[in-house]
Amino acid sequence: MTLYLFQSTLADFLRPRRLLVWTVLAVVLFVMGRTIVSLNPSSKPDAIYLLMSNIILYRIQMLAAAIFALQVIGAEVEQKTIVYLLTRPMPRPQILLARTLAAIVAVAFISLLSLLAVAAACGGASWQQVPIDAAALVAGAFAYTAFFTLISLFIHKAMTICLMFAFGWETGIPNLPGNMFWVSINSYLTGITQAAKRDATNSAISAFAGGRSAAEITPLIGWAAMVGFTLFCLILGGYWFNNNEYVAREDAE
Repeated sequence: MTLYLFQSTLADFLRPRRLLVWTVLAVVLFVMGRTIVSLNPSSKPDAIYLLMSNIILYRIQMLAAAIFALQVIGAEVEQKTIVYLLTRPMPRPQILLARTLAAIVAVAFISLLSLLAVAAACGGASWQQVPIDAAALVAGAFAYTAFFTLISLFIHKAMTICLMFAFGWETGIPNLPGNMFWVSINSYLTGITQAAKRDATNSAISAFAGGRSAAEITPLIGWAAMVGFTLFCLILGGYWFNNNEYVAREDAE
């Protein structure tokens, strides 16, 4: 039953019409990358790849994570189908886990599709960075999706909060003075890829990659933090969903 719920939810998340939008976005990224490369023939392809990956790819991932995470339970409440979801002969935490994992897989797929589009556009040595960036994007898919799903369990219509976190908190906090970078998911993903260290002379890369955290967060710390944070969000989410009532809201319209 859990596998069936996971598969059916994933099929819904990645149905052709939805997938087409993200595929078009990947094509736009490819065209953008090729344009930047052609306009800057003196720049190294891997430097352009690094710039695009840190400024654009993780923002696309955060956006996808917010959209799909809110489909896990929040959309069911708004569409008044939550009652039918909860009538399944499964424990509530199991329902939440199956649907959250489907959202994570969808976000990871979209993130990797975007990554391949950027790498194909830049070419050259940029392909050497793809495996480690792919691993970090998968870790990010788990962390961001689990976190946004948890927020959606606490707050009705949480999209605004999720987007503020994604495009405000995650951009600004890693570069604030002091040790604030420790409370940013992006800092740990940067630690995994060591992106800020690949081209320390580029201030834009340093800023968007959380350059202040580069000396502190190693790949091991980054992976440990992301695994621990994801498990924390999944466990807390399962507990909260199991012990609180979720009914269709009359103010959903």
